Amino acid sequence: MTTNNQIPVSDTATISQVSNPTNSISDKDLEAFIDACKGQPASLEKSQVFEFEEWLKKSGAPRRAALLVATKPYDELEKDVLNDRDLAVAMTDVERCLEDVSEGLKLIRDIVMQSRHWILAALSARDDCDAIIAEVSNNAGDINAEPPAN
Repeated sequence: MTTNNQIPVSDTATISQVSNPTNSISDKDLEAFIDACKGQPASLEKSQVFEFEEWLKKSGAPRRAALLVATKPYDELEKDVLNDRDLAVAMTDVERCLEDVSEGLKLIRDIVMQSRHWILAALSARDDCDAIIAEVSNNAGDINAEPPAN
């Protein structure tokens, strides 16, 4: 899975400044960031969206296994692996998949963050940008994609 381009970043505006509406960012830095975004090609083709969705489905078992491993203290996991060869083989299989899963999730994270930054940059062109952000913040938005607390 690859994307067509990298996340644009200006020399003066940092991603964290642009992506957090409560941060203060100068008009010059914001304009530099927006200029860096302009002319950028799409990061994905529509067919790749479906590839990512399919990959997420296929990577579900090792992702869930990794999350389940995290529910046990290490000493308990070690004891179980030492005492059960079938479990040791299964855990080895999971471990072999997790590097690819981790890389795939990082790639998806990068794409999601780029989309977020592009949305914020595009919104900043509106005169009522701050009002829109406040409106959505006050209503908590219609989409709740907040991850579970850790």
